Amino acid sequence: MATRHQVRQAVITFLYAHEMDTFNEDFASEYFAEQKIKNEQKNFAETLFGGVLENIDNIGSFTGRNRCRQFLLVIVIREILMDNFDTG
Repeated sequence: MATRHQVRQAVITFLYAHEMDTFNEDFASEYFAEQKIKNEQKNFAETLFGGVLENIDNIGSFTGRNRCRQFLLVIVIREILMDNFDTG
């Protein structure tokens, strides 16, 4: 079972791949398989990734132009809002 740390790492990896225009469904599927992220953890990662993409541009005024800070801030906010995730 993947840990929350591994799920966060997956989301950060996906965000950087998205920024570099190298992210696609095959990339995500292979990464999930290699890292053994599945079921609830996979769903959580997909939801977190989607939520970050939806909201990343809304927080630029808090973080300036630093995309890494933007990614991390939105991940933290989304994770707080998604408090029903159980890592076991």
